[in-house]
Amino acid sequence: MAGKVWLKPENPIFYYEGRIDFEDANAPVFVYPCSYVRFHVKGTALTLLVSNHRSYFENSLGILVDGEYRGKILLQGADGLGRIIA
Repeated sequence: MAGKVWLKPENPIFYYEGRIDFEDANAPVFVYPCSYVRFHVKGTALTLLVSNHRSYFENSLGILVDGEYRGKILLQGADGLGRIIA
């Protein structure tokens, strides 16, 4: 069984789309609805570290695994840590 592999946001495995601020390549900021990041990994679990900068309404992450909608994670408070189990 392989150990954890940590990938920085600037890793080319990630494909970003939408209005995203890349001033800091290791901390991209999604600044508009419908912005997303797509990537392919193999394994049984995935942990994402997300810092929530909420201005209005709610922020959430929609989850698609193997093309199937798995729900969403509502980000509350100043910071969020989401664990997604495939």
